[in-house]
Amino acid sequence: MIVAIVSFKLTQPRTLEEQFYSPEWQNFVAGKYGAPPEILYVDSPVMVDNIAGAITVD
Repeated sequence: MIVAIVSFKLTQPRTLEEQFYSPEWQNFVAGKYGAPPEILYVDSPVMVDNIAGAITVD
C-alpha cells in the first residue's frame, strides 16, 4: 500500500508543514496503514480561486 500525502503551500512557510508531518506522525501513519507516507511538497506559481473569480500568478 502506498500512502501519499500532497501538500500545497499557499501562504504559510514550508516549516509549518514539515512540523505537522513530523517523524512521529509518519510513524503513526506507517503503523496504521502498514506503509510509510510519501510526502510531496508542491509550490504552485498559479492559484485559481473559482469563488472569487480570480487567478493569481507569482
